[in-house]
Amino acid sequence: MMRQGNLLKAKLAELLHRQVHSNNMNQSKKKFVRKYAKLSAKKSAKPSAQKSAKSNARNLKLALQKLHQKWNLNRYMNRKLNLRVRLLSIPNQNWRLHRLQVPPHLLPLQYPPCYL
Repeated sequence: MMRQGNLLKAKLAELLHRQVHSNNMNQSKKKFVRKYAKLSAKKSAKPSAQKSAKSNARNLKLALQKLHQKWNLNRYMNRKLNLRVRLLSIPNQNWRLHRLQVPPHLLPLQYPPCYL
C-alpha cells in the first residue's frame, strides 16, 4: 500500500511540475501550485491515497479555474478603466462618443470648444 501511495505521490508531483512549467505562468500561480503540491503530498501519504489523489487533482483543477476567472475579471476591469482614463486624457475621435457622459464644468480647460 505504501508503494502505491508513493507512486501516486510521484505522479501527482509530475502533474504539478508540468503545470508549473507550462508557458505563461505567473509567479503567484507557481506559488499557489507549490503550496497545493505540499498539501496533496501530505494527503496522499494516508491509506486512502488513491481517492485523495483523485480529489486533490479535481480540487486543484477547480481552484486554478477560479484563479483564472479572478485574473480575467481583473484584466477586463483594468482594461475598461484604462480605456476610460485614456478617453478622458486624450482629445481624439473616441472622445466625441463619450463627451455627453461628462458634464462640461468637469472637463479640463485644454479641450477646444468643439468637444464641449
